[in-house]
Amino acid sequence: MQAWFENDNVTVLEIREPVMREPLDAQLGEPETRIQSGLGGSYRQWVYAERGLVVHINRITGRALRLYAFPACSTETFLAHPLSKVERRRIRREGGV
Repeated sequence: MQAWFENDNVTVLEIREPVMREPLDAQLGEPETRIQSGLGGSYRQWVYAERGLVVHINRITGRALRLYAFPACSTETFLAHPLSKVERRRIRREGGV
């Protein structure tokens, strides 16, 4: 687990590869919205902004890659926040492989 800070305040908790005992929709119901994930083409973000949760789910396997917890907000507020645009990028290093 990682904590994201702003000044001395925790603003986001990140859990990588969370273990889900049941499918997410069976636990929380349908998300407020689903949007593309920046973590890979086969992932979608299931947004539960009013609960302060977003989970990046593999569309094919249903497996969760990342779970983020944050202060609850409206869906519109979440979609305007940088957290909705988390992405994974590969950066080529000079002289590296």
